[in-house]
Amino acid sequence: MPHFEKMLYDNALLLRSYADAHRVFQGPLFEGTARDIAAYVTREMTDETGGYHASQDADSEGEEGKFFVWNPAGVRAALAKTTWRRTWRSRTSGSPTKGTSRSTGA
Repeated sequence: MPHFEKMLYDNALLLRSYADAHRVFQGPLFEGTARDIAAYVTREMTDETGGYHASQDADSEGEEGKFFVWNPAGVRAALAKTTWRRTWRSRTSGSPTKGTSRSTGA
């Protein structure tokens, strides 16, 4: 069973990568993603005293990873159809959770 926790160190590395990509390429997608990651960490991973939580547990409504996995229909709705077909493959067989997929990339 994979773990779906959101880790602070993963988000820190992603934030730096997207911020660096924005500085180099000036792409609005990179800037927006960096801002979204920073907002997420501030909103979800910062405690009331200003410290940071090392991770956010993925148990949601009694299910492991309920809010941190996608099903194929959700991914297709979020991505353009051509992007979905060119970039991502997913499978539902062997999935650790009901009705969800794991992306296998391109």
